[in-house]
Amino acid sequence: TGVSASGDYLYYRYNYNSAGVNDEVGDLRRTFTLGTADFASVLAQQEGGQLIPWKSPYDSDYTIFLAAGTEQSADDLFTAAEESNYTLTWLLRVGTFFFTVVGLFCIFSPLAELADLVPCVGPMLSGLVSTVLCAVSCAAGFMCWLIVVGCAWVIYRPWIGIPLLLAAIAIGVFLCFFRANHISHQQAEAEAGGGQMMPMDGSGYNNGGGGFNNGGGGFNNGGGGVSC
Repeated sequence: TGVSASGDYLYYRYNYNSAGVNDEVGDLRRTFTLGTADFASVLAQQEGGQLIPWKSPYDSDYTIFLAAGTEQSADDLFTAAEESNYTLTWLLRVGTFFFTVVGLFCIFSPLAELADLVPCVGPMLSGLVSTVLCAVSCAAGFMCWLIVVGCAWVIYRPWIGIPLLLAAIAIGVFLCFFRANHISHQQAEAEAGGGQMMPMDGSGYNNGGGGFNNGGGGFNNGGGGVSC
């Protein structure tokens, strides 16, 4: 192995030869850019004659190395870092929610395509199914997103995670209640449709040897006839 310079780059070659040619998989290329500034502010750990990232004694993966090209205090550097993390955090939150909803909608979207195969009313029915699937995906995606975020927050900040989990449970209960209520309405409508066979004013429909009597006539689906 060896290091060679070519143009503006330093090459660290896996198989170094005297000519320093023939790039191969595994070689590294690095370039450096020199920046100038009248002031520089750095928040890091000093070790000998160099500055290195400060590592937390509780978590070695958590490090701090902040720098700015202007004269700033430590509080200003921390404030700028917090604002950057705040923006990134909300971008990740909104992004994960968006992709959760889109993912669920993509899973259910073939149902809308199947509805489009219905003759005559296929396009209209497909649009209606797509609208319903969008609403269901939003509700289910929001519930799943709250569960994941709530479980993460419960460990660090229970007073935030527990309400999020309760909200997810409330959405799930609402969806189950809405489905059960919809099914009960369908059953009630089906029973109401069959209830027209009840007799009215002493007349009735007899599917055997009687008849449907509207005043003085009737319809006999057995051995009678129609009379008015």
